[in-house]
Amino acid sequence: MKKTLLKVSFIFSLFSSLILNAAEPMAQLPGEQTADQILKGEYMWPNSPKVDLSKVDDKNFDPYAFGEVPASGIHPRILISPDDLPRIRAGIKNTLAGAYAYHQITVNQKESIRNKGSESYELLKALAAGDEDLAMKIMKKESKFPRKQKYSHRYGFAYVLMTEALDSLIREDEKMGKELAAAISTLSTIYYKRLVAMDESFKAGKVSTDKYNTPDRFHGFRLNEQSIQLNGDVWRSNRRAAIDGEPWFAFMYDYAHHWMNEEQRANCRKALNKYHFGKTTMGSHMPHHFRNWNWIAIGSGGLYLTALATEGEPGNDQRVIDHAREILTDFVKYGWSDMGSSDEAIGYSQFGLRWAIPGFIAMARRGDNIWNLNRWKNSVNWYAQSSQPNAFGKGNDSGQRFISHGDGGQGGPSTMTMQAFKRFYPNDPVVDYVLQRTNQVTLDKNGNFPPPNKKTFYNSYPHMDLIIAADSSKKQYNDGKNLGLKNTFFDPDRNSLITRDKWGIDQLQLQFEARDDGHAPNHQHADKGAFTLTGAGRVWADERFRSVEGRHHSLVIIDGKGQGYFTPPSTWLGMQDNEDVTIAAVDTAYSHAWRWPGELCGYVDLNDPRRKFARYANFTEKADAFLAKNLDFKWQDHVDRHPKLEKFYKGFEKGDPRIWDEYSRPLRIEHNPVEKAFRSAMLVRGEHPYVLITDDIKKDDQERLYEWLMMLTPNTEVASIGTHEIMLFDESHPNMEMKPGLNRKIGAKVPMCLVSVLDRTIPEDIYTNPQIRLETFELKDARSWPQGRGFQLQKRLVIPSRAVEPNFKVLLYPHYKGAKLPKYEWNESRNQVTVTIGKQVDVITFTMQNNGRNKISISRNNKKLAEL
Repeated sequence: MKKTLLKVSFIFSLFSSLILNAAEPMAQLPGEQTADQILKGEYMWPNSPKVDLSKVDDKNFDPYAFGEVPASGIHPRILISPDDLPRIRAGIKNTLAGAYAYHQITVNQKESIRNKGSESYELLKALAAGDEDLAMKIMKKESKFPRKQKYSHRYGFAYVLMTEALDSLIREDEKMGKELAAAISTLSTIYYKRLVAMDESFKAGKVSTDKYNTPDRFHGFRLNEQSIQLNGDVWRSNRRAAIDGEPWFAFMYDYAHHWMNEEQRANCRKALNKYHFGKTTMGSHMPHHFRNWNWIAIGSGGLYLTALATEGEPGNDQRVIDHAREILTDFVKYGWSDMGSSDEAIGYSQFGLRWAIPGFIAMARRGDNIWNLNRWKNSVNWYAQSSQPNAFGKGNDSGQRFISHGDGGQGGPSTMTMQAFKRFYPNDPVVDYVLQRTNQVTLDKNGNFPPPNKKTFYNSYPHMDLIIAADSSKKQYNDGKNLGLKNTFFDPDRNSLITRDKWGIDQLQLQFEARDDGHAPNHQHADKGAFTLTGAGRVWADERFRSVEGRHHSLVIIDGKGQGYFTPPSTWLGMQDNEDVTIAAVDTAYSHAWRWPGELCGYVDLNDPRRKFARYANFTEKADAFLAKNLDFKWQDHVDRHPKLEKFYKGFEKGDPRIWDEYSRPLRIEHNPVEKAFRSAMLVRGEHPYVLITDDIKKDDQERLYEWLMMLTPNTEVASIGTHEIMLFDESHPNMEMKPGLNRKIGAKVPMCLVSVLDRTIPEDIYTNPQIRLETFELKDARSWPQGRGFQLQKRLVIPSRAVEPNFKVLLYPHYKGAKLPKYEWNESRNQVTVTIGKQVDVITFTMQNNGRNKISISRNNKKLAEL
């Protein structure tokens, strides 16, 4: 009963706080600087850590790849100038990238805004006629016009209207241009009234009830508790929704300006300036080094581009432009390492870059160029190192693949990102190579473009591909073999290792990492010490989009449980890298012992001012539910004092700045404490290269079920399972002969992977030892069980050991059907194993140290190759 009353009191406190706050509107959180102070350059924190901002020494760099911004009042000006229009027309005619981007735009326009039966067409006509009431009815879904648009959720009428405006410039279509100019002007008056309603509601402390306070079907704009609070910031107040998402309206004005009369231009400027003047965005209320995640790019890129629309014109706020540019620059400084790795996986980082890349191009046009910063240019090397061999074309799992770690780890760089790099570095072979491997369009056998689809939409914005329009060359790089890149890429800022025996289709590639650069709940996974494996032309051990839990990675889990999520840092113990061997070791005990519950990180302090604001209500409700079940919880005792976190947060607590504007310094909750959790990974080069994974893991002195996991690609199957050996193969290979049932014939040169269990503990009662198995399971989160997010089916190889300590030592040997296979021989003490493959004879020695980790050394022909 007491718990129930407590829970009710929390909920009552939440709503009473919201009501109280509505009576006392605030443009920012208590303890923070005002937007005006921030825009004046006032700063409340010490200097953030210094980073290397050295420039690329490259004669091929073209700083004026996108020209220079024209004089004030001349449009278009944000990303292109009038002088750029001939180049864009030439790109449509002479490049595949430009032709396909323009094809997508025109096809979508024909299906929507030019389709007389579509809602978009009717909306355009209503706006062009100046009929706001009819336009509002259509936007409020009150019309009966058929809806034939086939867009992904990232696109709506505002985007299509913007591309139509650009197209009218390209085609020099005065009739369409003037109709669009009238429509955009009318839309600007609707936007302006929405913004006025937001501001008046904020001042009054209550929601306005005029006709503009209704949802439309394009971006869901509606005045509510959140949209009238924290009005000084376009992100926190959801002000962006009032103009159907930034920066589409800015581009509309920029492209249609040529066709507008002065009254129409004034209407647009009025709305654009009303939107941005004196406002801040995501990242504004944070120290510089906190500005390191994708929302930073989205918020600052969107505001920067929108403010540029009226740059130098009456009513523009140059302070906003300068401030948003500073945040965008910080995103590169602190979101990317010296080696070029992002805080996020490659695929997910591209989501933020859809706003940042246009921003970076606009900055370069104004003489503020980040494209030749080493840390930014080095990202191309990271992309190249993460690429996977493309032996069998797009139909195979490894076709056009990249692997990194975290959300979006299976994705690669976008065409927009790499086309922009190509324009700035037209003759750089690594840029060219990575651009070849992005999802560039290919023509069908009849020379036609494929139809637009959701995947195409999600990966990039067609209007940006049209503006950039850069094709890769036809050079053959043989899967990187002709690039001259090093075999090993190690980023000490990320504790991330990518190593291979060589470049090329047949490379053996190992990725291994132990990230310790997460400082709050983030897009990283519970995968410290996880590995991925590539060999014989394909991926074997894989990474998937949102496989957030330890059981979804190539790790060891204990009684079904892995590392905590969100996951605290792990420790990189060291690495040796030479021409014969790369070997590294990590300690993941801390990542097992604790987890960071996102709903507790900043919301269990009942005095926290965020509890009064609707922007954070979802977090507060979850925190209250936790507190109702844990009456003795003292959050101060759970602050994570890990040295990495101390270094990040110390001196920057003032104003309570938060990652993503949401999560404070992490609170840790006990998760899965272990006595030890060491992993060593070794890639051995030579005529017959292989990988060895050694786990020294122990939870306690009880017998436990330890399961060694290897996450597999979808087309991987088992050819055979023995007591100590598992043979995997690629069932999708052209040389496979598949027959009904389990009958199959593995043809010559089919990729295979031998998984040899060199050692694992078998219990005395052998009947309790589970079998080695291949599992197909649903990739599903356990946190909200049984609801939980589910994504797709996944395969994994499971090697179990019921023991006090499993002593896993697993050798991985990708090869082609018919290759020589390893033979193994242990010494009597079982601390030394000889691995023989043809004439290659390696002796691997394991020496247990006082901390419980095996020191590993390897010799060949009586010569020590490495020891760690």
